[in-house]
Amino acid sequence: MKSREGVPVYTFLFDTYFLRLFLPVAIILIVYISYIPLVIMLVIYFLYTFYIHFYAKSVSKQVYVHTDKKSLRLFVNEMEEISIDIHNNAQVPITHGKLDFILDKNIELMESKFLHKSLSEPRYSVDFQQEKKTVYTVRFPFKAKARGVYFIDDLNMMIHDFFGSSFVYFPSIGQGSTEIIVYPEQLEVKYLSLLSMNRIGEEEVTHSYFSDETSVVGVKPYEKESFRHIHWKATAKMQSMYSKQYQYITNKRYTVMLYITDRNGITLHEKGEKLISHTAFLCTYLTEKNLSYELYVNYLNKEGVFKQPLNTGINHLQRTLETLARVQDGYQFIRENQFISIANENADRTSEIIYISGEQPSHMSLDRYLYIGAEGELRRSGGKTREIN
Repeated sequence: MKSREGVPVYTFLFDTYFLRLFLPVAIILIVYISYIPLVIMLVIYFLYTFYIHFYAKSVSKQVYVHTDKKSLRLFVNEMEEISIDIHNNAQVPITHGKLDFILDKNIELMESKFLHKSLSEPRYSVDFQQEKKTVYTVRFPFKAKARGVYFIDDLNMMIHDFFGSSFVYFPSIGQGSTEIIVYPEQLEVKYLSLLSMNRIGEEEVTHSYFSDETSVVGVKPYEKESFRHIHWKATAKMQSMYSKQYQYITNKRYTVMLYITDRNGITLHEKGEKLISHTAFLCTYLTEKNLSYELYVNYLNKEGVFKQPLNTGINHLQRTLETLARVQDGYQFIRENQFISIANENADRTSEIIYISGEQPSHMSLDRYLYIGAEGELRRSGGKTREIN
């Protein structure tokens, strides 16, 4: 993004309005008094005034600030660098320039000798000098301290002439083009072994992510599988140990529902950051296991309730983390009963639901689903959770 044209501002003695009043007086003094020292002083004054106006107008039209339109993606506590380019296309050098901007307190700029921070707000300033016809790049290393999306705000610049008789003010370009996307921290979800288990009666039984144990397609020689996998009829007939061969599942699917607001459905939950961190951890885990998931979050966008379609892979996870990074109080949220109803209606029918709100949902109409409890533990509806080693 490029800044707007600068506005020259002159001190009173060199202001255009003052010159219009003083010029007739100066002419009268030169013509009628003809005092040589006075004449020299007036000539020097007008030459200096001409130089000041030439300098200020050159700078105002041919100097500008530019920030690249790009996104910086990083995790909490990671380091990155912001850069701002100052283009001086004028025929004059910049002898005293000052750049200042506001940056959110969750983006911590590293200390440097040329960077100054205001005591009252997270406003920073940089003093600089620059040769004519050059580009000066200011670089700011920083550390991300919290999840969110941040920009350089209220970026403006002021350039003084050598003697401070005038300055050029470059109006704020508002929000800079460089976007800083800080992904949420990943907070462990306990008992994820439940994802590889089925319930038989009151017991949880381990199964493979990649085979459907309800669909036997044949038999194969026994390879020390679990006792329940033995095909007893084939074993008795062949007089040798055989096990069941199951239908191969190429991609197990999950529907992740994140309800992030208080029960009133208006403001973020007091444990909202924790819920977001659990969601980030869960989706990363599913991606690592090459499992597909779709994500619903209880806020509205142009298409209705937010939905990230079913998919898997690194790009899918990156979109999830970016979505979670952008969630903020200003969003239009909906209540839990509406959210569950809409998400259930649109969710993939073959997916298993994982609900995230810090407690078991009271409006869920399904009998079987998973949810994340208050301590970040994965639970299955209707039963107790125990850790599986």
